[in-house]
Amino acid sequence: MYIFFVSLYIRAVYLTTTKAGKEELAVPGQVALWCLGVVLLYPTVYAGTQLYKEGPRHYFKGGWNCADVLHIVGGYTNVYLQQTLEPRHLVCQSLLCCLILVMLFKLFFFFRISKRFSIVTTMILACFYDVRIFMCVFAIMLTFFGACFNVLAVNP
Repeated sequence: MYIFFVSLYIRAVYLTTTKAGKEELAVPGQVALWCLGVVLLYPTVYAGTQLYKEGPRHYFKGGWNCADVLHIVGGYTNVYLQQTLEPRHLVCQSLLCCLILVMLFKLFFFFRISKRFSIVTTMILACFYDVRIFMCVFAIMLTFFGACFNVLAVNP
């Protein structure tokens, strides 16, 4: 079900179209956005049932449960923003970047279930854990360089 959701996301949101030799971001249609909302119903019901059974105190102790809630809320917010704003809007792109990271980590979580993927997934997650400080400093540097370039050049 999750692979279906990710493939639908790729089809609805991230594909580009080529018009007259120029590549443009495809604008997701209403049907695709509604399909994303419908596909999000399954994790919403599943997480809601788990939250009801465990209670909020125990449910949010697990980091993966917080990632699930972030994925669900971000997914519905993305559907709403894609309908109201244009896909190239900064808010839409920022939310999509966050959702891509959440989906990547959820996919790694599901890969850990399979014996073939378990070793590689554990190794990759350990690498992310070891590189987290560098990535934080790197993101800060990119942000400041981006701010400098925004001051020096006109940003349309």
